Amino acid sequence: MNIKRPSEILKLLPEATRRVLNVQLKELEDHGMVKKKVYPEVPPKVEYSLTEIGWSLMPVIDAMNLWGDSNRSFLETVIKQDPKIRETSKKACLLQNDLTFKNQK
Repeated sequence: MNIKRPSEILKLLPEATRRVLNVQLKELEDHGMVKKKVYPEVPPKVEYSLTEIGWSLMPVIDAMNLWGDSNRSFLETVIKQDPKIRETSKKACLLQNDLTFKNQK
């Protein structure tokens, strides 16, 4: 099982901030996707690993990754052509969905 410390995960995701990583790991832990192990040391040592249910999602995530790679140029074109898409962050997407929903009423 792949066990990672937060600093190792940050190295794999250089664009992520420590705060965003901690929030996402907490959410994944709350949903049972990852397990957090805290060692009683000073300074504290923390490790994360996928749970059995987390591992069961890997084929789905791999398939989505392959699909995104196969359709990258199309997706980039769609994003560039849509004036409503100014950024692709989760917050921007949620805001766009809220505005779309309100306009449909």
